[in-house]
Amino acid sequence: MDASHETDIVAWAERQVALPRESPSLERSLFEPDWRERVWADAVAKATEETGLDSFPDDCPWTVEEILSPDFYP
Repeated sequence: MDASHETDIVAWAERQVALPRESPSLERSLFEPDWRERVWADAVAKATEETGLDSFPDDCPWTVEEILSPDFYP
């Protein structure tokens, strides 16, 4: 992964962590059963398009709590 992709990932992650704090109604939807699957599918599609790689896991390997942690950086 080059520096540009790493910067994009960090910026995206920071936005995702901030969104629930800015919109309490959104925070409730994060814990709906299919939220993580939908977001993961979109993220994999975007990552595949941007990197040309197709070796991403089918399912998200992290919990919602891990993803929302300000210290989270896979």
